[in-house]
Amino acid sequence: WHPSKKVWSVSQMDWVNNCTCADCKAIDEREGSPIGSLLTMVNRVADIVGKEYPDYFIHTFAYWYSVPAPRTIKPRDNVIVQLCDIDVNFARPLTDPKNEENRSFMRDIDAWSKIAKNLYIWDYIVNFGSELRPHPNLQVIRPNLQTFTEHGAQGVYLQSWPSSRVGFHNLRAYLAAKFLWDPYTDPAVHIEDFLRYYYGPGAPYVGEYLKLVERTALSKDVFLAWNASPDWLDQPLVEEAESLFQKAFAAVDSEPFLTHLREAYTEVQYMGLVAAPDIEIVNTPEEKTYTVTRKVTTTLDEYVKLVQDLGVKDNSFDKPIENLQTRLRGVTPPARLSSALEILENEFYEIWVVPELEGSILRWRDKKRNVELLRGYESYGSLPGLWQEWSNTPGVREFAVAKSYDVVERTPDTLTIRATLDDG
Repeated sequence: WHPSKKVWSVSQMDWVNNCTCADCKAIDEREGSPIGSLLTMVNRVADIVGKEYPDYFIHTFAYWYSVPAPRTIKPRDNVIVQLCDIDVNFARPLTDPKNEENRSFMRDIDAWSKIAKNLYIWDYIVNFGSELRPHPNLQVIRPNLQTFTEHGAQGVYLQSWPSSRVGFHNLRAYLAAKFLWDPYTDPAVHIEDFLRYYYGPGAPYVGEYLKLVERTALSKDVFLAWNASPDWLDQPLVEEAESLFQKAFAAVDSEPFLTHLREAYTEVQYMGLVAAPDIEIVNTPEEKTYTVTRKVTTTLDEYVKLVQDLGVKDNSFDKPIENLQTRLRGVTPPARLSSALEILENEFYEIWVVPELEGSILRWRDKKRNVELLRGYESYGSLPGLWQEWSNTPGVREFAVAKSYDVVERTPDTLTIRATLDDG
């Protein structure tokens, strides 16, 4: 920080490798937390600085490994401890007992509030995995700020994205400002105000969309991390969201409401590109097929150009566009894919293979133990849980060797498949 300011930061690195030398380890074991050695050093700096600059403060983080408070050491009166809630579930308020991670943070803030005269908070209100993804956390910003207030926090920093116009970052920033000013104000009033003035006649449908995404995440008990993956998105959500936005577009015929709707709609378009497909399995003696379908409303290239025009950029830490392109392997996912379903079985195992879907092994069931070792048949294209033959090119991310394979030989419990690559 600038040396003319009256707060100087003496903090750990942004990683998880705390010092484990003999002296630091001894302090940390005694204090029950790696903050022990860090705070020992920070207090010494504060003592030295305080003699010459009594109105200055030394700031430090309780972050990653150093979040748990020490057992016996207390921060000096001229030390600011900024507690970070990076490991919590942002789909639910910190005080919600449903998640152990949230309960753990509440234990930490309880402990810090008892010993830190100057307690600050670093809170995360967007998804740093990608600003393009839905991040249904609007319902937790206010109660979390209430929690910080009630634990004596003197300052709160809500970390968000720079000012790109995609999704709902403007709404989130508006609510953050209102709640920082008054953590006990009525959120419904401010949400309604923003939606009415920002989306005009489309506001009711946008409001329904926000409730839909929140409801879906909570019903699936999604752990909404600071960098949450989009693996919880599914086709029913995409289809209902698409319907709501089409109603919003039909209701709006003037600017700036149309532009604001298009900016918000980028979130739905993202879902259409990455959401888990609908899956149809036919497994009868006469027919065995596996089919996936998606509601895709834009191509990958069109979407990338759109969000770039709206200010989305890749930088050294956050790469929303590159990550999306990598996730989709550079191509728009097809609306429909189907393959014959090959089922291999003996007394021990049941194996499902779909040759025309990248030769994927979708299922491996241990019949003796009735355990599913691979569950890709339930979540193809979304979660881990399937096997494929992958290419291995130095410096290039690994992907399936081929889009489709042919069956070369088949017996009741063996299968040979073959793909011809572009180079023959």
